[in-house]
Amino acid sequence: MKRFEIGKRYTEGGVTFEVISRTAKTVKMALIQHTGRANEKVTSVKSKKINNWETEEVVFWNCYEIHA
Repeated sequence: MKRFEIGKRYTEGGVTFEVISRTAKTVKMALIQHTGRANEKVTSVKSKKINNWETEEVVFWNCYEIHA
């Protein structure tokens, strides 16, 4: 099963999320805009519930579905 890793970045729909910390049931993620550019910035940090699917972990952030 794929799991979220601390420090790794995941891209969904043109937006990048970075995992800051995690527990068994939750993950704290930062939403990053302008990834890899001089004006890269963190716009929000939230703790979200981890959903366990058959082959991977998934987090729902508003309209984004982030897969591990």
